Amino acid sequence: MRLNRLFFGVLCLLSSVTLAVAQEQSSVTCYAYQLPGVNVQLDYDQAQSKPVELFLEYNDGTIDTLHYFSYDEQLARYELRSKSSDSFAMIPRSKRLDLHLLELILRFKGETHTLLLHNVSDAMGVFIHDTQAGDTNLRNRPKGDVVCQLDKKGTYLLSVCAVQDGWWRICGNQISVYETENEGVVAIRKSGDAWIHSSVIAMDTRNYGGQKLHLRDRPSSEGRVLYSFTKEILLRPLEWRGEWVKVQTVDKKHQGWIHSQWLCGNPLTTCA
Repeated sequence: MRLNRLFFGVLCLLSSVTLAVAQEQSSVTCYAYQLPGVNVQLDYDQAQSKPVELFLEYNDGTIDTLHYFSYDEQLARYELRSKSSDSFAMIPRSKRLDLHLLELILRFKGETHTLLLHNVSDAMGVFIHDTQAGDTNLRNRPKGDVVCQLDKKGTYLLSVCAVQDGWWRICGNQISVYETENEGVVAIRKSGDAWIHSSVIAMDTRNYGGQKLHLRDRPSSEGRVLYSFTKEILLRPLEWRGEWVKVQTVDKKHQGWIHSQWLCGNPLTTCA
């Protein structure tokens, strides 16, 4: 698993000439979410501030494509419809959060879901490294109510896509679980948001050949070196700015900025 890629392996699907032309003329951003049995993927035209196409990719390999249909002035929402099924989606324009997150109301197979889709390019892979007593809590907002608790018997991989006051927003609604009796993808909530504190997540460094890495005082290779090391270590992510991540050693003795190419969000394998 590489940093800035979802561990789910979700990809933007570019399936039409129309979309290819749109990409040349404007900035098309891919948003994603994973429901049990289906990957939800949306291409959104940032320049025109409207959706292009929505893809429902099922476990059996079939794909249901919803095309932009209309903008409802009265309800202030964009609408997408499928030509091959009764699938329908709405994006409330007034509730658009930011470039990192997008609200989608999706109806398919007789059920309606309210989803918060994340920007795929903004996802950063991490794993849970919780040395505190008790279960690891996931909350509906920073310092908010607990929406899920994870015991410490397994290894948990997840993606985060925004940070606020030391809390990271978890992308999607599921995480990957390993080394337990229930290995696989586990749902953490049905809808809404989930957050995790930086003090219980970590990344490995990728200096597998003994390279000397540095933590710097600013997100730049010209930044002053605050700490150097040659052994692989665990680092906790504190902030994220472009290709640079502000981190802290697990013993809390050192912190600084490091380039994302030297970080790995999977403790079970190397990120070669």
